[in-house]
Amino acid sequence: MNKRKNNNRREKHFLETDFDSMLLYQNLLKNEKYWRNNGQYFIAREYEKRAKLLLNGDIENASLVVKTEGLYCPTRKSSLGY
Repeated sequence: MNKRKNNNRREKHFLETDFDSMLLYQNLLKNEKYWRNNGQYFIAREYEKRAKLLLNGDIENASLVVKTEGLYCPTRKSSLGY
């Protein structure tokens, strides 16, 4: 009886429609989780920044290769050599 129109429809985010961008986003999150679990906070933070760039629509900067040379920090998680 009291039917209302749904005027609150939202537009789909471009990640919902663009398969390649969604794949890149999932890959960035996977790499971020991997590096964070291995104790490499700075590398994980770089992947997190790239994922946020992609969410904001900056596909070009999000798809750049992450340079890890200066971000790696040694950890003592393994007993090899100690």
